[in-house]
Amino acid sequence: MPLYSDDFSNPESGWEHYAMRDALMDYQDGQYRMWIKTPNILWVEAAERKNGQMHWPEVDDAIIVADVQFQDGPAESVFGLRCETFVFLITPQAEFGIAKMPLGVDSLEWLGQGLQPSEALHPGKAPNHLQAECVGDTLRFSANGVPLAEVTVEKRAGGTVGLVAGALQNSGTDVLFDNFQIFQP
Repeated sequence: MPLYSDDFSNPESGWEHYAMRDALMDYQDGQYRMWIKTPNILWVEAAERKNGQMHWPEVDDAIIVADVQFQDGPAESVFGLRCETFVFLITPQAEFGIAKMPLGVDSLEWLGQGLQPSEALHPGKAPNHLQAECVGDTLRFSANGVPLAEVTVEKRAGGTVGLVAGALQNSGTDVLFDNFQIFQP
C-alpha cells in the first residue's frame, strides 16, 4: 500500500497551482500539467491537504512511481521524477539519465553515463510509466517495468519528492503526469 497517492482527479488535493509568465503547473483534466515556458528546469513537490493544512511528505528512503506523457516542446526537453535533489529524467527521444539538481541552480550534474538511449522507453508523445528508487546510498531508475540505471551516491539527506520538467536551452516543454505514488521500500 502506498504511503502517498494522487491520481490528480481532485484539484484541491494539495499540489501547487502555479500560473505565471515562465510556467504553468496545475491540474488539468485529471492529470498534473507542467508547461515550462522559458529555458529552465522546474520541479513541484508532492503535497496533500490534511485537516485544512498543507503537508509535504518527507521521506528518507522511497520508491516513487508515476505515469508521464510528453505533449510538446523542444527536442532537449527532460521530464520525470524528483527525490530530494536527485532527478530521474527521460526525453522525447527515448533517452534517460539520473542527475543531481542543486536547489536554486539552473543546471544538472549528470550521474553515471549522463543521457543514454533505451528501447524500454516509448518515444515522442507515447506515455511512459516511471519508477525511481532512493534507498540508502543507491538510486535506481526503471521505465515501463525495465531497469534503466543504478548509481551509488555519497550521502543522501532525505527530503521531499515530486515531479520535474523543462529544458535548459529552449522553452515550451509541456508534460502531463498521472498516478503519482510513494512507497516505502
